[in-house]
Amino acid sequence: MADPDILLELFKAYLDDLGRLGERQQNSRSFYLSIISALFVFLSFAGSSNNQVIQIPKAAHAITGLVGIVISAAWFEHMRSFEKLFEAKLEILRSVERKLNAHLFSLEEEQLHVRNYRHITYIDSVAPVAFVVLFAGLIYFA
Repeated sequence: MADPDILLELFKAYLDDLGRLGERQQNSRSFYLSIISALFVFLSFAGSSNNQVIQIPKAAHAITGLVGIVISAAWFEHMRSFEKLFEAKLEILRSVERKLNAHLFSLEEEQLHVRNYRHITYIDSVAPVAFVVLFAGLIYFA
């Protein structure tokens, strides 16, 4: 069996890495929201009333919609990737916990299951799908 002190240090380092992964996920979420917001701001300046700030052809609406769909699909896949990374890291942490005879993540997982918890990456996958619907509507009505 591995030295418990070494396992504990590995556990701490891995736990720290898990926290940094959460920060990277937040940065990615902010990045995608910024791009999609910029697309909607662009479209709002090219509104349908006579008070339009700029005139853009309907084809540009369709292209903007396609770009929005591609960005939303990338965002969706990016969030699913984070979900898989979180799952893998948590499984490794659980494995080290078993060796240390400390089952904090396993207990937490049981408690979250009782409360029908949805992981944040699952929730993060809903937003890009909603934007795909909005951008598809933009293309349809353009």
